[in-house]
Amino acid sequence: MPDVEGRALILLAELALHAESDLARAHDLADAALAILPVDELAGLYDAHSLISTIFWWLGDAAGATRHGEAMLDLAHQASRPELESLALTQLAGVEGVQGHSEESLDLLDRATELAEKSGSREAAAFALAVRARRAAEVDPESAEADLRASLEMFGETGAAGRYGWALANLGQVYNRRGDTALAERTLRDAVRRLRTTHEQGFLAEAERQLAEVLVKQGKLAEAERLVNEAQRRVGREDAWTRASLLHALGVVRAAQGRTDEAEKAFEDALAIIEPTMYTILTNDVRASLESLGARTTAPTQP
Repeated sequence: MPDVEGRALILLAELALHAESDLARAHDLADAALAILPVDELAGLYDAHSLISTIFWWLGDAAGATRHGEAMLDLAHQASRPELESLALTQLAGVEGVQGHSEESLDLLDRATELAEKSGSREAAAFALAVRARRAAEVDPESAEADLRASLEMFGETGAAGRYGWALANLGQVYNRRGDTALAERTLRDAVRRLRTTHEQGFLAEAERQLAEVLVKQGKLAEAERLVNEAQRRVGREDAWTRASLLHALGVVRAAQGRTDEAEKAFEDALAIIEPTMYTILTNDVRASLESLGARTTAPTQP
């Protein structure tokens, strides 16, 4: 039965991606599923394209993530599943957002929210809210906090433990940006604790990275270094965002330790990974850290 075999391949691909961070195996399994699933198995085809879109997301490949996101959208429309259309639109909005295309991202999120409301799907509504909050975090932190709290309530209702931990880490980042490092630390510790009970290795590594950067601000350098080192040992070799963001965090730790040469190398290594990808915002953050480090090391000493 090709439909059953195809669904089994998708489940194996999800495990390879999220539990093992093995992008090549996950991609091979998802491609195999696409090859055998019947053309009328719309939900299975949707899930396969969703998985491959996520793989391209990890690689930082905007064209691939968009292509498979649009395939998801088409399949969801054929199946008359507005909640799946909403999830696909939110995925596409995320791709636009990390490239700094705020207007395009928000337009897609408006459509996603409308479809989530039409379908009554709490999962789709929560995902759209959480991604919208990531876009608003720097310009409107109060709105971002409200959206994240609403998404957390919905993810809690639906039992989406991985997404709950991810949204909680994003809330911790909002607190960090507004300067409330104590609350940020508590929130991020909770996110890390929750994510360690899931198979979401990518979400966990990102939450640990965010916690490490907050700990640096509080002078807890030994714990920050340990968190980054542990996360680096688990991250997949092809996970561009997480590899680069962890190197950036390592640079932040090394700079705080006064190990300037090592900090510079970490920032440069992060830039080499992230610059060729779709992650424009992270690229700019790494560049800013590198430039700030250079300004500190060349500043004249006071007589």
